[in-house]
Amino acid sequence: MPCEEICINTIGGFQCLCDGRAGHLLSSDLKTCKPVMECISLQLETLSTHLYIGPDAETNPVFLLTFKVPPNTSEVLAFDLRTFDPEGLVLFAEQVRKTQALEKRRLQDDWLALTLKNGRLQLQASGPTGEGFTMGGPIVNHGFWTTIQLERTQQRIKVYVAQQQVLTLKLKNEPGVEEVKVYVGGLPQSAVIKDNLNPRLDACLRQWSWMGKEEPSSPLPPAGLGRRPCLQYVEHGTYFPGGHLAAFHLPNMNAPDHINPAWAIKIKMHFRAASETGVLLSVVNYNRDVLFSLALSNTMNNVLQTPFQSVTLSMGSNTVLQSIPIEAGQWDGAPAFCDGLWHRLYLHLSNHGVFLFVDGKNATTPPRSALSPAHAAPTTISLSQPQLNISATQADPITRGLVQLGTWLNETLSAYFGGIPDAVNLLDTPVSTFFHGCLRDVKVNGRLLNFDDSIGLSPGIRSHSCPLIEDYLE
Repeated sequence: MPCEEICINTIGGFQCLCDGRAGHLLSSDLKTCKPVMECISLQLETLSTHLYIGPDAETNPVFLLTFKVPPNTSEVLAFDLRTFDPEGLVLFAEQVRKTQALEKRRLQDDWLALTLKNGRLQLQASGPTGEGFTMGGPIVNHGFWTTIQLERTQQRIKVYVAQQQVLTLKLKNEPGVEEVKVYVGGLPQSAVIKDNLNPRLDACLRQWSWMGKEEPSSPLPPAGLGRRPCLQYVEHGTYFPGGHLAAFHLPNMNAPDHINPAWAIKIKMHFRAASETGVLLSVVNYNRDVLFSLALSNTMNNVLQTPFQSVTLSMGSNTVLQSIPIEAGQWDGAPAFCDGLWHRLYLHLSNHGVFLFVDGKNATTPPRSALSPAHAAPTTISLSQPQLNISATQADPITRGLVQLGTWLNETLSAYFGGIPDAVNLLDTPVSTFFHGCLRDVKVNGRLLNFDDSIGLSPGIRSHSCPLIEDYLE
């Protein structure tokens, strides 16, 4: 066979493809496949005394601890917390009394929850004598370790941050408590807390003391859930380790009609790549068609016989725009976006046209003479703001793509960050490799996305913690 993996018949010839979802990339001979190369070393060191409490499911707790409570004893829970996540559940505790036999009643009547909202602590509780809610204190989702202590006495519940009392909730605690159950990083089944809170919390704990029991050298969650190590060095961002997706539903976005045909989709993000190629975003309809995708891609320079890295916009199987951070004729094969830096991306799609900016530079198509036919972008575009000027004879891929996209805007589309879903045919998009790296400050039509809110978040994705690059630590 002329191709190592996938061979596509064309008029008078053939084209070879490689399975990007398996981590393969087409070699420079345009026939064989090679592994996708990592171009940045990340600091993935973990410490055994730190525990990651990001849940694998939306409400499942990371672990459950049960303590016997002697009479007239205060309940004290203390730990260090580190997070960039603005919202989520830190812990949930319920009390078991002598008079309570039904689990449903116990969950409704005797519990407290310590949560984060907008980066500040919230405390809510319910008991036989009533319920209460309070919030305040300093911002704690700054990414540094913060010492937190929660104390429950017979008359009130108090929360301390760095030994300073920041929250107080007056709620009489009736006698008769025999047992306290502490759920960390998620809710027990049937439990409901207020404020429409998303319980997912990307955070780490260390130096914990549950009811006076300190076990800093044994961060193993009970019930055989396995070790959950915490990354030692992180910054703000969402980490995609490769092979994982985060999915969102994109609701009706002012779909065009015969009265108002105008529509627009605006996407902003920052990215920091750790591999040479990968899909940043793919937007798919319910027919499993890729309406458009953004990806890091390698293109072969036939003059210098070296690849260069670009950000590409594809509509279906056609690459329509490429953005490179260097001038034509200066490609030297360096991994342009694999430099350990954060890069800005802005994409604007509308019924008037499309434009793409990366680090403030508009996307164009490199000279065809310098590109191999298998990688050459099919359009030549002259970009001017606010609209796009396109050569009439070469506008077909963009025109077709925008028309198709406009017809689907009255339906709910799915946006996949980090790759393309398994249901999509590999031939439907030029790049199928999973993205390895980090994203942050992702906005769709002005709405800032929180990856904790995704409808499908693979367990390997860290929604609010991006590992630092190794050079940063030297």
